[in-house]
Amino acid sequence: MSDSQSNRINYQKEAQVIRRSILLDAPLSQVWNALATSEGLASWLMLNDFQPIVGTRFTFSAEPQSNWNGIVECEVTQVDELHQLAFTWSESPSLALTLVTFELREHEGKTEVCLIHSGREHLPEDYTSALDQGWGCNMLRRLAALIEMEELWNHLPID
Repeated sequence: MSDSQSNRINYQKEAQVIRRSILLDAPLSQVWNALATSEGLASWLMLNDFQPIVGTRFTFSAEPQSNWNGIVECEVTQVDELHQLAFTWSESPSLALTLVTFELREHEGKTEVCLIHSGREHLPEDYTSALDQGWGCNMLRRLAALIEMEELWNHLPID
């Protein structure tokens, strides 16, 4: 990831909310597909059985880590096509549910993605620090790299 990509992530610190945004040089529909399809989410976040239907339960799965089994249980709570997607997030039955929301806005052919992860006031401090670092330092950068690689690929000349 280039320095220019990491500098584009806007971080707003709030006591109970992770709020990060990034402006991607891609159309709204392309970014929506990366956020609101199982294949899109798997390409930058985690393997999953996601369906963009309110009330649908799904799981993300990743390689287990020291104190995490690699499973995130979720339920879709909102789908406003091309504009907003929200789902609950639970990495353990012993932890409170949190809410992940993606808001998309078009700006002159580019797309602003705002990630909001709320409900962390009920989580242990070390856990919220890991969430903050994961979303800001890893996941949104991976989304940006994926989107921009697709854009580059789509504009290559065909022989």
